[in-house]
Amino acid sequence: FTLDGKEYKVAINDSGANCLHGGIKGFDKVNWDLKVFNNGNEAGVELSYLSKDGEENFPGNLQTTIVYSLNDKREFTIDYKATTDKKTIVNLTNHAYWNLNGFKDTILKHKLQIEAPTYLPKNDLHVPTGEIKKVDSTNFDYRELTEMKDNLIALKGYDNTFNLSEKKLAEPKNRVYIEDPESGRSMEILTTEPGAHLYTDHDEYKFFCLEIQLPPNAINNNFGEDTILSPGEVYYQKTIHRFGIK
Repeated sequence: FTLDGKEYKVAINDSGANCLHGGIKGFDKVNWDLKVFNNGNEAGVELSYLSKDGEENFPGNLQTTIVYSLNDKREFTIDYKATTDKKTIVNLTNHAYWNLNGFKDTILKHKLQIEAPTYLPKNDLHVPTGEIKKVDSTNFDYRELTEMKDNLIALKGYDNTFNLSEKKLAEPKNRVYIEDPESGRSMEILTTEPGAHLYTDHDEYKFFCLEIQLPPNAINNNFGEDTILSPGEVYYQKTIHRFGIK
């Protein structure tokens, strides 16, 4: 990617061409400082990490703080903040693997609702092409609550971003909902982010991931300036997972 006329070649660790999950040693593989807290109705952990200028060839000293919290409203919330001393790109997310029946069975009977009118097609290297396509009459139309089985089998799994909104929001209002009729468990996601990247395994259909984030490779696809963070600015994301039983 290029920032202010300077090209940055970040680490390649996927398909011989991509920088996936932050690079060879992404944020999931580093040691974070942590503080545990309990406020009575809410408990959790605050994680902080300084990614030094040049780490994985990304510019800037990036100070990141992420708070994972649980409250008495059955909510699991992730708050992200980051600042930099040099213009850089930031797109943080969570890659939890979910199965609402406790991994006792597949996710084929799970029902999904993603309030997204469009999605991002990808190329053979699993990178968004820059196109934005409508979900109408496709296997990506989850605007109504829909069982995943037929779509999953037809596509042999998902690895695509759904566009919840055009821009980041100030408060978490963009919505994704999923339920498992057999166990009765449900999960509602509310977020500030414009994208929900749905990833599933491609053979046994044992799990799904909902990576809430900005569009992948946005810097090279003219998807806006949201991934660019400059000194004096604060990257912020808030994503709430709200659990229920039907």
